[in-house]
Amino acid sequence: YKWRSFSALGYLDVNRGLKTFSVSCLNPMGIKLFELSGDKDVVRTNFVLKELLSKGDLPQVAGDDIRRIYFGNVPSGEAKAQKEKRRVVFSEASGSGVIKYIFAGSPTMLVEKKYYEKAHLVWSVSYYEYRQERGKYYPSGIMLKNSRFGYSLIVRLKEVR
Repeated sequence: YKWRSFSALGYLDVNRGLKTFSVSCLNPMGIKLFELSGDKDVVRTNFVLKELLSKGDLPQVAGDDIRRIYFGNVPSGEAKAQKEKRRVVFSEASGSGVIKYIFAGSPTMLVEKKYYEKAHLVWSVSYYEYRQERGKYYPSGIMLKNSRFGYSLIVRLKEVR
């Protein structure tokens, strides 16, 4: 985070129907770094290790990124579509920038979501290894790269309830 290196493990629970999430993040020794909950609009910090805040509000940034990963994954009707040979890219204004949704594969799935400000990539999310459960598809692997804050968030799907 902010180009300082450390590893952390977490447990993330997402309810896409209610658009809510909760996450608990630990260092490799099992010390809780932070605990968050939130929904499509808000991130609530339930606990944060005081020392973690010395470089900025990482829990808030991580919570915002979790929201980006799981909510708002369908472009609006205002999005402009560009069909390419092996993919379809939808682009639309979002905040002070542009968000791009990239769909590809067979069946066609969201494979990437990117956000740019002034032609610079701010963050991107890659969705891969889709698996089908109960008639729906879920990405087993997700990788978010946040260029603004210099960190990556990797999510592995363990179960669908």
